[in-house]
Amino acid sequence: LGIAYSRLGESRRAIEFYEQALVIEHEIGDRRGEGNSLWNTALALEGLGDRANAIVNAETALEIFVQIEGPNAAKVREQLEK
Repeated sequence: LGIAYSRLGESRRAIEFYEQALVIEHEIGDRRGEGNSLWNTALALEGLGDRANAIVNAETALEIFVQIEGPNAAKVREQLEK
């Protein structure tokens, strides 16, 4: 749902669903899901102009992707370097 709302341009609503997903993913131990939710939240926050919180979420997502050797690590690292 977060991605759907994000595509509709409703970033705040998208963030609500990313945060809900993050809680569930954490509870079930889905590290990749946690990383994805944090990254999507970062993108939504950046779109809202909240760069400081976007960076925090992106850095946390990157930490997870590095730990699990996820394929998104390079993409997140590249975006953070900009």
